[in-house]
Amino acid sequence: MNSRQTWAPSWGGLALVAASFLVGVVLASVLTLILTKNGVAQDVCLTVSYPVMFLVTAVLVLLKSRHPGVVKSRVDVDARNVSWWLYPLVVLLVFAASFVIEVINSALPEMSEELKAAMEAAVGGNFWLNLLSVAILAPILEEWLCRGLVLRGLVRNGKSPFLAIVVSAAFFAIIHGNMWQAIPAFIIGVLFGYVYYSTGSLKLTILMHFTNNFLSLLMSRMDGIGEDIFIEISHGPTLVDNNVLLSDRAMKLATQGVAVVHNLIAGSFTAVGRGVNNGSEKLPSPRYTPYHVPHRTEINGFMTVLHGDCRFYNNIFIQKPVRAGMEEIRKLTGDNEWDDGNLTAGTVPYSGYPTLEEYVARFEGYCGMGSGKSPDLYYEKLPVWLGGNVYFNGAKPAEQEQDAVVDTEHEITIGVKEENGKWKLETNVYDYLPQNACAVISTETLGMA
Repeated sequence: MNSRQTWAPSWGGLALVAASFLVGVVLASVLTLILTKNGVAQDVCLTVSYPVMFLVTAVLVLLKSRHPGVVKSRVDVDARNVSWWLYPLVVLLVFAASFVIEVINSALPEMSEELKAAMEAAVGGNFWLNLLSVAILAPILEEWLCRGLVLRGLVRNGKSPFLAIVVSAAFFAIIHGNMWQAIPAFIIGVLFGYVYYSTGSLKLTILMHFTNNFLSLLMSRMDGIGEDIFIEISHGPTLVDNNVLLSDRAMKLATQGVAVVHNLIAGSFTAVGRGVNNGSEKLPSPRYTPYHVPHRTEINGFMTVLHGDCRFYNNIFIQKPVRAGMEEIRKLTGDNEWDDGNLTAGTVPYSGYPTLEEYVARFEGYCGMGSGKSPDLYYEKLPVWLGGNVYFNGAKPAEQEQDAVVDTEHEITIGVKEENGKWKLETNVYDYLPQNACAVISTETLGMA
């Protein structure tokens, strides 16, 4: 992008640009289909095929720029020098625009499940490949096309700057291919166009585009990290019953004294055995928190949270396919004091927790300091009760669960669908539930926390 003469298309030329880009889209689609049929991963397909969409247009521009009978421009596609303070300023502009776009997105109708799945797949693969295609190639190629070619060409041919900015933004919106991306793209495209016209710098708009796409990529990776239910530092009793929990991480349980009964759970339990220290670097820092007089609000005393003292009865556990983005998050955050990153559905995080009988037996013959047994007994994991739970699609029971029903034969599907303004659960799990009757869970079964 230097000061040599470059083709500056007007209306007729823009029709050729649009047609050439459409041919590029077809070629990229064919290439994607071929790669997919040969087992190439979708993130690789996207990275390879994306530049192909612009290839035909690039060849057209090259040929037109060499032709003696077309309008050319000596104006740089990209100004060489702009003030340094414009770089942080345009980044701040993108952040400000993102709030406006968020409001507009919230007003749009719900995206179809098919399109949502396709968009998630496009940014749910290898992070570095997604970064290359979404945050590097897209800003460079799309800014060259929409601002460096369309906007510059119209201005060079005497069209008003306002019209050139709007047309280039519309072109930018159309190439995104769907309403949910096109409307925000048009708005931010107007901003990009104004910056390009005002400064002549494509570097600035590429930076703005990169910032926008990079933030979107990060947000798509973080989407869904929250749990349906988070119970932290509680001594109980807490009852979680008759829920449908469909998030990847169903419950975060940095706690004790929880009864989970009669739930349909398609996500994991996380932070089991974690999150009860105050974060000191060298010394133990157990978090002493208040517990209350039964059925009253007065504080009865203070005690650490040991984990356990939990009941899991008559739940249905379903392992959903783990999204690539969740795997990437687990790799980035690792296994730490506050979160184990578990993505496996089921009661498996409670493997190794004692039964009540095993817990009581540990104290036999113990009568305090000097009795030959370690006082660590008081700080070991508390008992866990399990019964009547069913596990599908690879969901795993705790190793000590005696009557777990683990179905390895059937594939369970589960999701939600909006119909006539109401959300409905869609699943085949009830076709494969065991017919044996579950025990009735009562206060007597749950016992005292």
